[in-house]
Amino acid sequence: MTLWQRILRALEIGFEAVLGRARERGDKSEAFTIGVIALGAKLSKADGQVTRDEVRAFREVFHVPEDQHENVGMLFNLARQDVAGFDGYARRIARLFDPRSPELERLMACLFHIASADGEVSPPELDFLAFVADIFGWSAAEFERLALIYRQDLEDDPFIILGVERDADWETIRKAHRSLVREHHPDQLASLGLPDELMALADKQLARINAAFSRLKDLYTVPRLAED
Repeated sequence: MTLWQRILRALEIGFEAVLGRARERGDKSEAFTIGVIALGAKLSKADGQVTRDEVRAFREVFHVPEDQHENVGMLFNLARQDVAGFDGYARRIARLFDPRSPELERLMACLFHIASADGEVSPPELDFLAFVADIFGWSAAEFERLALIYRQDLEDDPFIILGVERDADWETIRKAHRSLVREHHPDQLASLGLPDELMALADKQLARINAAFSRLKDLYTVPRLAED
């Protein structure tokens, strides 16, 4: 039975109950996936309309096999129709992880990917994301940084993506790049207990990190032996 089939069967008892069971079992992979489904579906309704691009982006978050598209679509629709508020989902998910943890940041990245899918993050969607980030332990200032990193409707800023100041020296930039590459490595994500299906978005973010590093190389006089 696939991850999607297991979750679909479990959802017969409701999203909140499934999250509770995942917490009891310590199954972070299943809980994380349900969190993206539940919050992603609610997010897509935040501005009053659900676009095909947002549904497509939801599928892009994971490596979803073609034969599982129907199951994933059913899960997304179930979450959209569920009467429970998104804040309840967010609080249950927050209790599974440490505040501002790498797992929760990955979840926020998934939500930003879905919100950006139709070309623009609307004000209601941004409010939704800020509320969830607050539940997950981020301050308003920290949320602004997350938004600048993960919003895909804005032009990439290499300094922000790498998390360095604009007057940073090359050694600082190089170390920041290496740290982020390690953080987004598939083995690191696997060690966090996140689902294998998340790798699609992780690969995309890693490409943005490497592109930002390459852009900054062009702005600095880089010592030959320190270019990597």
